[in-house]
Amino acid sequence: MGLGKVPRRHERRRGSKLPPPRARLGGVARPVRMYSTLICPYCLRAKALLKLRGIAYDDVDVTGDAEARAWLVQTTGRRTVPQIFIGEEPIGGFDELRELDRTGELTKKLAA
Repeated sequence: MGLGKVPRRHERRRGSKLPPPRARLGGVARPVRMYSTLICPYCLRAKALLKLRGIAYDDVDVTGDAEARAWLVQTTGRRTVPQIFIGEEPIGGFDELRELDRTGELTKKLAA
């Protein structure tokens, strides 16, 4: 199951020719992408947790982007941000990210 057309219009890394960031865990890791808005406190917490763990990620700003938000609802079934994907797998928002980190499952998902 692919993600289909992934909205990327508002990425902060505009014009970058670099490949998508991958978690730096020594070995092949899956790319991490977070869909967020500028004023969301849970988005800021998720970004801080990823930074603390040294996990690189693509940040897609969906502030004011109705098309991207509709895609997120269709893909994840959720209307809230952040929405975090590891590879093509939607893992949820900050609470789910924090739980995966707490249980050690985050490292496993990144390396899978």
